[in-house]
Amino acid sequence: MRKRIAVFLAAAICLTLFSVVASAQTPARDAALKLNELGLFQGVGTNADGTPDFDLDRPPTRYEAVTMLVRMLGKEEDAKRTNWKTPFTDVDDWAKPYVGYAFINSLTAGTSSTTFSGSETITASQYITFVLRALGYSSDTDFSWDSAWVLSDKLGITQGQYNSSAKAFLRGDVAAISFDALSVNCKNEEFPLFETLISTGAFSDAAAVKAGLKDEVKDEETADNAAEEEDTTQDSLNNDFIWLEHNGYITYSVKGNSITNTDITIRNISENGLCIVIPLGTFFSAGSSRVQNMVVRSSHTIWYLGAGESTTVSLRTACMNIEKDIPNSSNSFTASTLEENSRLARVIKLCDERGATYAITQAAVWIVTDGPSDNMLLNTLHYDDGSMVIKHADLEAAKEIVRIAG
Repeated sequence: MRKRIAVFLAAAICLTLFSVVASAQTPARDAALKLNELGLFQGVGTNADGTPDFDLDRPPTRYEAVTMLVRMLGKEEDAKRTNWKTPFTDVDDWAKPYVGYAFINSLTAGTSSTTFSGSETITASQYITFVLRALGYSSDTDFSWDSAWVLSDKLGITQGQYNSSAKAFLRGDVAAISFDALSVNCKNEEFPLFETLISTGAFSDAAAVKAGLKDEVKDEETADNAAEEEDTTQDSLNNDFIWLEHNGYITYSVKGNSITNTDITIRNISENGLCIVIPLGTFFSAGSSRVQNMVVRSSHTIWYLGAGESTTVSLRTACMNIEKDIPNSSNSFTASTLEENSRLARVIKLCDERGATYAITQAAVWIVTDGPSDNMLLNTLHYDDGSMVIKHADLEAAKEIVRIAG
């Protein structure tokens, strides 16, 4: 069975600025690899050694830029669910969801009142403008669209290397600047963009630490600090959301999102603020026998939820039934905890410890739960361009994890 999906790779500023140096240099490739591991930057194929081919020396088009912008915001699924109306008459069908979402949300205004010019290569200032708008800045009041690098230099996204006389804008520069942008605060916010992406489930705290975006801290210390700041304590309560629900502290509901994510809404019905954990390996059983069951592949912590407050987070999950339907928002789930030493629990834990990509984790889960053939694993999931999500290198890495987990 072949499923064409838009894998939720919530992305972070994935096409930015232009370069005066060759994109093949180490900083650009290092940034591309880190972004790829975070799920924020895709290659165009695979090199002979099995590593991603990022095509770092090629100028990106405006279509590529707006597509990566939407992925950066974690809104690809939202974009593809809606039939957007724009004034542009020159947009290819495949790009309409991305262009439409960006236009409706004031991230792009096109190249004229009726054209988007998607096949043209994007300029530095054009994409910096996309990025700054995504960070909450306005080209009407905060910066000028034709010299957007002035503000990006001040924010630390760029370091003075881009101006009206720069000669090249390559994907390598896109990767390098995009990675730097993850550490920049959104307008009027006191925390960097990567923290927003963690909170929405785009990637985990562990992945951010591995990428060098944040320092590793002890969970207990962080939770204590959050509690002290709100002048509340959780005393000796178990933080696990299933335990909290069973003992009357919270209510929750779980809805499908995509093959890579599951949404959970939690309401605090206690009299005190709570720190709530959705643990790695939480099992979500679908209400319909036709829909895939899901398993949490990265622990998520809600550091503070006040009394009477509710919140919805998107959890990073993998599916457990290769031939069933992909969940969507109409599907409900019940939650339970995997047996601690079960084979699947060991595999999920090892994937998390190794910082495995979605493709590797999904392949490993399916090997344990479904036992499919290699051909089925390689050909079940596809990106919109028809390329495989799970590649041969991913499959071999997944088999090794399953072997080690026992």
